Formats: sequence, C-alpha cells, structure tokens
Amino acid sequence: MIPTADVRWIKIVTDIFDDEKILLIESMPEADAIIVIWFKLLCLAGKQNNSGVFLLNGRIAYTDEMFATIFRMPLNTVRLALQTFEQFGMIEIVNGVVSIPNWGRHSILDNKQELRFTPEYRKWRKDVFKRDDYSCRRCGKRGGKLNAHHIKPFAQYPKLRFELSNGITLCEPCHRQIHNRERVS
Repeated sequence: MIPTADVRWIKIVTDIFDDEKILLIESMPEADAIIVIWFKLLCLAGKQNNSGVFLLNGRIAYTDEMFATIFRMPLNTVRLALQTFEQFGMIEIVNGVVSIPNWGRHSILDNKQELRFTPEYRKWRKDVFKRDDYSCRRCGKRGGKLNAHHIKPFAQYPKLRFELSNGITLCEPCHRQIHNRERVS
C-alpha cells in the first residue's frame, strides 16, 4: 500500500544546470524536453511517495507509453529521456520497474528537519505523546522536552513513517543516548 500523504515539495539545488549530467543533456537534441521529463519524473515520484519507485497503485510498473501519456510528451522523446537517465545513473530499471536510486537527495521527507514541518508529522508526534501519556518510555520521566522517536528509521521504512506503532516518546537525555548508540553501531 502506498502512503496516502503526497510529498508536496522536492529539492532542487540552485546549481542544477552546472551539473555535468545536465550539461551533457543540454548538448543533446531534444534537450529541453528531456530536462522537462526529468522534472516531471521527480514530481511524479513525490506524488507517489514510494521512495522513488514508479508503480501504479503500488503494483503495476510504469511503461514508456504510460510515462508518455502522463507527461503529455511524444513516446520517442520519453524513451530517449529514460535511456539517457539510465545511462547517466539518474534512474535504474530493474525487472521493468523504473526507480530513482538517490531519491533521498530530492525528497524533502527524507530530511528529518524538513519532515517536522509537515502536518502529518505533527499529528503523528502528538498522537505518540498522547498514547504514551507524555512520559518517556525508556526512563519514565514525565513532561519536559520530549521527542517522538521513530523505532524503525522513516528513511528506510517510508511506509511506517506515520504509523503510531513505529513511534515512542523519549525525554531529551534518553533520545540523545539512543542516537549516540545508533551512530556507534
């Protein structure tokens, strides 16, 4: 099942047009269309919210024809773009499934600082605190500065991102201990 919350923002660096892959694409015929397809792929990946993997309804791999229809672009241009992106390592195609291998670089939700600003995260955090009676689940301390901690990291388990069962309330010292231990491991 695909998470219901769309990614509303994607990250684009301001020097994207200085990137050597984009510079090489700009020298190609159909350069403008190929670059537009890249941005449309990024936006579609955000809408799907499936870690950069393109599956319709979470089951059906997108075909070249499907991308051409959705992007309102000629089929041959879409095929050229996908071949170029695969050659440059911008996408991977495994068993007919297209994915963006470094989706975290483009997804705002793979950065916890930015995730905190989404309404879904704030609701999840509030629900975790309420369920745990505003007490640290590790030491029992009540009140003070509390953190909603993801048991399984949301970047690795995007489908569990806002599941109540994937969160616990921790006080600041316990949260810091857990993060220090996770970095050492």
